[in-house]
Amino acid sequence: MNPVVSSNSSKNRVKERKIGEVVEKVALWRRFYTGFYDEDGKFINMPLDNAALKVGISKKTLDDYLLQIR
Repeated sequence: MNPVVSSNSSKNRVKERKIGEVVEKVALWRRFYTGFYDEDGKFINMPLDNAALKVGISKKTLDDYLLQIR
């Protein structure tokens, strides 16, 4: 009888971010949410979900990072 060996090596995530990168991404995410004026003087703000898409990191991850930073 052969033992079943489960290989999780392909499922392991190696998404490590440096602390500085995380702080920058969270700050940018919150800036999109709170709003800012663009070059034309137009005020731009967006919901947290859309801001997370713009930053390129999931909203849940950014929420978790923000909690850790605080």
